[in-house]
Amino acid sequence: MTGGDPNRLVFKFKDGTNIQPDAGHMQQVAFIFDGTNHHIEEWTYLQNGKEDTTRFDFKRK
Repeated sequence: MTGGDPNRLVFKFKDGTNIQPDAGHMQQVAFIFDGTNHHIEEWTYLQNGKEDTTRFDFKRK
């Protein structure tokens, strides 16, 4: 949870074994819950010091 928002759950990469310092990896994922029929996921990949975030928007039919 960041910023005290109970609808946002964030997991951040701390460290790992057998990962080279410059190797690309998933740095963070955030789950945003917006009601019972909708949530958003934001996946952040880090490589060469550059972050790239992809956002997925899920809605129940």
